[in-house]
Amino acid sequence: MKKALLILVLVGAHQSCNLNLDEYERAKFNVVRGNYNIAKDQLTKLIDENHPQKDSALVWLRIIDSLEINADRIALEKTTTKYISAASNTFEHLNELESKAIPDDIESILIEAQLYQNFGTTLETLELLEGNQEASELANKLQSKLIKTQTSRFPKLRKKYGELLDNKMWEHNIDVRTGNTGNKTINLTGGAFANNANIKDFQESLEDQIKSLRFTEVRYRWYKGSDEYQYYKYKDANDKKLN
Repeated sequence: MKKALLILVLVGAHQSCNLNLDEYERAKFNVVRGNYNIAKDQLTKLIDENHPQKDSALVWLRIIDSLEINADRIALEKTTTKYISAASNTFEHLNELESKAIPDDIESILIEAQLYQNFGTTLETLELLEGNQEASELANKLQSKLIKTQTSRFPKLRKKYGELLDNKMWEHNIDVRTGNTGNKTINLTGGAFANNANIKDFQESLEDQIKSLRFTEVRYRWYKGSDEYQYYKYKDANDKKLN
């Protein structure tokens, strides 16, 4: 019972102390607690109202500015270190990809294609760290490395994708071939494509994969050797694109 009374007394004393603080003391208290925005509002109000402590309030405002700048600097340093580390890891990953055989299943091929988009995002983030020489130099190197790897791997990924899709479509009497420079065109041939509705459905089911692998054109024929075909073009597809 005595302990409970003591707690009540202490809490009451603490609340009383807070109630007795004037606006200037409350502002300083909020600075110490890190409540900078609240403190700035309180201090600005004191200055506007010509409070006896207005000169001290102005000093505290300057202190808050300094504290915020320092906090931002520390946060930026942590962010910079994080992004530089991510870019360094990207270099290692690109080296691993260059030395690996092309995946032998469609899912892994699409995962690798997505990785390049993620690497492009890492590069864009690194380029935002203006004024940091290490980040700038690393961004230039990463850009060159990424373009080199992509232009080497994407044609091979498309070729293998065409072969795997051809195997998959064999039982549906659909022939799949890639062609043109860099295997940028994918040709699909089958009797089902005499029906435009089938072309539409097939295109919708493949479109995300086609875009991911940066094909520039998809062609649908209903028999081999036909000079006529339905097609879809992708003007933005480019192996050097960095996102």
